[in-house]
Parts: sequence; structure tokens; C-alpha cells
Amino acid sequence: MTVAPLVCGFDPTDRPRGRIEFVWNRTGRWAGVGEVMFRHDDLTSLTVGEVSSPDHAAMDDVLAFCSEKEVPISIHHDSASMGLPGRHEYIGALERALERHRSTSVVWCHAGVSRRVGPNGQLDLVRELLLRHPNLTVELSWVLLDRIVDGPDVAVGNAERSWFP
Repeated sequence: MTVAPLVCGFDPTDRPRGRIEFVWNRTGRWAGVGEVMFRHDDLTSLTVGEVSSPDHAAMDDVLAFCSEKEVPISIHHDSASMGLPGRHEYIGALERALERHRSTSVVWCHAGVSRRVGPNGQLDLVRELLLRHPNLTVELSWVLLDRIVDGPDVAVGNAERSWFP
């Protein structure tokens, strides 16, 4: 059995690198950072204060830290808002962070999909992002598999699933 403990539980708008380094240095067992929450359906509207995003200035230090330690960072960042499934309005923030930190391995949790956010054209978007950003990995959760990959718009065995092993 393999266990990969991740440093998490910090405010991504609050220059958290010092806190992450403090926790990191307590043991040599850490395997990465995350799941850092950015956009997440209803939770975003419940956030008090500044709304975080992957391209927030405070995240530059965290992404650089992950690159220096050669560990991944897992982020949750919806690609669209609830009720606006075709806009993908939050992808720009993700891409800016990926471009600024090309040597940082980023795991995009649930590929921008959550229970209440199921964007149109998500498979094409994921495919394009993976091609443009070699430092990006996508974590496939049940939400993505059930609602997008095996959803009503994609038949099992369809060529659209060719990107999925």
C-alpha cells in the first residue's frame, strides 16, 4: 500500500509559503501540496473575503515551492459557474498559473467538474489543456466519469473516449 500525504488546509490568498515550509520541515513524509480549493460550486459563494484563484499572486510562492521540492500540487478549480455550462470563464486563471510555473506539476482535481458544475464541451477542453500544458495532470473523479465521460452525450465505445485509457 502506498500513502501520499499532502500539505493542505491553508488560505491560498494569504501568502502561505512560510506556513507550508514550517509544516513541510516537520517530517520528510510529504508527497505534495493540496487539494487547494479555488472555485467550487456553492462553496465559492460562501467564501468570506477575497476569492482565491490559481493565478493569485500569493500562489506564485506555493507553486514555486512545489517546483523546488519536485512535488505536485493538487487544485480544485471549476472551469465554469453553475448555470453557465458553456462559458468556461475560470480557465484563464488556471492557464495563467500553468504558464507562469511550467516546471510545477499541477493535478487538476475532477478536471474542473463538480456536483453542480458540469460544463459543456469539457472533454474537448481537457484534451486541449493537456496538449498545451505538459505540466498538467487531470484527476478523474466519479463526477467526471459519471457526468461527462459516461454521460448521456458520450456513448460507451465512442471515439470521443479515445483519450481515456
